[in-house]
Amino acid sequence: MGLATIDIIFEGMSASCATSLNHSVSEAIIGLDSLLTHAATALYGSIVDPEVDIRRTDEPGRYEVDLGFRSNIGMARRAELSAVPMFTDPDPQIVMRALGLAPHDLVSESEESLSTEEVDGVLTLLLELAGREVSQVFFMRDCVDVRAGGKKLFHVSRASYQLFCNIEVRRGLAALGKALADPAVTGIRVLDRASGAVICALTAAEIGHLRMPKVRDVKLTDTVVTVALQLAGPVFRTDEGWLFTDGRQEVRAQMCDEQFLRVVDNGIFPIEPGMILIVNMRVQSAQVAGKLTTDCSIIRVLDLRDSASHLPMPGIA
Repeated sequence: MGLATIDIIFEGMSASCATSLNHSVSEAIIGLDSLLTHAATALYGSIVDPEVDIRRTDEPGRYEVDLGFRSNIGMARRAELSAVPMFTDPDPQIVMRALGLAPHDLVSESEESLSTEEVDGVLTLLLELAGREVSQVFFMRDCVDVRAGGKKLFHVSRASYQLFCNIEVRRGLAALGKALADPAVTGIRVLDRASGAVICALTAAEIGHLRMPKVRDVKLTDTVVTVALQLAGPVFRTDEGWLFTDGRQEVRAQMCDEQFLRVVDNGIFPIEPGMILIVNMRVQSAQVAGKLTTDCSIIRVLDLRDSASHLPMPGIA
């Protein structure tokens, strides 16, 4: 299945400073092992059995890092049945590339956009974000655009995005960054072992960029959709909203169309269970304390239909 190899150098360490005597570097090495293991699992699931080998070299502060996959006939058969190319031919280099720990192609100035920046891997994305929180995420077929305030978008692969969101991967990167807080470590360099080219270089200024973010509540979606709803219960003003059914499940929504409310409140047209409303409904979903919450609000009633007095009409185009 191949082997992905890099070298990592903790600069400033003396020959007499063993890893076991430097807590920060020890934690970074452990974090790197965990980082690669969880990254491989996040991208390939149970298809691969990742094996990480980290060895200290004769050069002070330099370590050889290998990532490989143990073969598993049963999992290989499952991957073959899935018919997904990524799973049928798992490659450790894909994991390294998604993390930003593999050599990357340079983008010419003519290919760069003022509003979108191509980012190669999680580590590069974190350095570009520079500690700013993500404000929006846009999903495309194979890629994801990430925005952190302002107008600029960072364009990343789907694999990089998956690892960017993974808690264990982020913990491993944070442990790597913490090594820079040790006065004995003046910098960290990641090298491609085959060519000796520097993949990335970190200094103490990047510690905050790699820090594990606090878990917080986030808005997931905020959209306005046109839907048909059937009134399921008596109409009255309530903080819990009006109760409808969409033909498959109950929907509780706040009625925010003030003009419609005035018509209903003044008894101009009676509103009864069973009536169908065509509406513009705002749907807001959030992840709160690890749970999904969804709030619905009707911002405009487009049509009101009563099967007892109205002919059936097509829906809204």
